[in-house]
Amino acid sequence: TAYVAPSTVMIPPNLFIVHDVPYDDTHTGWIVTHWDPDRPVDRERMTRVMGLYTGDIWVAGRMDQSRENNYRQNRGAMRNGSWSGLYGLGPEDAAVNLSQGPILDRSKEHLVPADVACTRVRRILLESVARVQRGEDPIGLHPKSAGTIKAVEETIPEDVAWTSCVPGNVEIAQRSDDRAAVASH
Repeated sequence: TAYVAPSTVMIPPNLFIVHDVPYDDTHTGWIVTHWDPDRPVDRERMTRVMGLYTGDIWVAGRMDQSRENNYRQNRGAMRNGSWSGLYGLGPEDAAVNLSQGPILDRSKEHLVPADVACTRVRRILLESVARVQRGEDPIGLHPKSAGTIKAVEETIPEDVAWTSCVPGNVEIAQRSDDRAAVASH
């Protein structure tokens, strides 16, 4: 998944772009763009893929998921083989994000090695804030690879660096505590 600072994610295989748009300190909107270069966009199919096709999930122009309604999780479906009991990309992502509460107390986080990308994005954002405060451009404002940023979906041998799939990416120097991560912007 390609991350374009400060708030855009490109989902492989380059058919979705998600913009996280903060409204205030506790509310964020998602603007999802989908296209298909080979055929007209099937809005009904995409609504199903995104998990927005049932009346109970999309109410009055917004997703209706909360702790109070168990994020619309279907426990019966879980007993019958559904891993999460949630249907589609939108409800699954929303449940993860909403379950953290409006402002997460990060001092209580228990991060694991799989979270290295999250910590790296946080560092990029904090460094960008510091740059703007110094009167400089934030990271990623003028990427050298503009126009070629893409999300890739490939299987590569264990001994091949993932960066070989995204030639021209920009690597950011790593701190010693997260050497395994390489962020591109």
